[in-house]
Amino acid sequence: MFGWRRKTSTTVEERLGPLLSQLDAVRHDMKGMADGIGDIADDRVRRAVKNAEKIAARSVKIAEDATAHWAGDVTGWTGRNLALTRKSVRSQPLSALLISLVAGALVASIFDRL
Repeated sequence: MFGWRRKTSTTVEERLGPLLSQLDAVRHDMKGMADGIGDIADDRVRRAVKNAEKIAARSVKIAEDATAHWAGDVTGWTGRNLALTRKSVRSQPLSALLISLVAGALVASIFDRL
């Protein structure tokens, strides 16, 4: 109206320049943070996998030890009972024969029904 305008010494681009550079810096920092978080997550996953492998290895070791112990127990039990069975068969061979025939017939009838 009066013909005067307030003169600005800078244009819009000049004003936005520092703001845009700050936004670029923030964007760069955010990208660095995201990469850092990804590295931390990768590291934690690697540690979790290593811990899981250690636990699995310990579990296998415990299972192997238990199996060896049980195998020894079964071997001892079988050896003791085998000696007792041999003694019984030698003392009463006819009874042992009849018992084995009956046991065989029972097993055959069970498998015949399956």
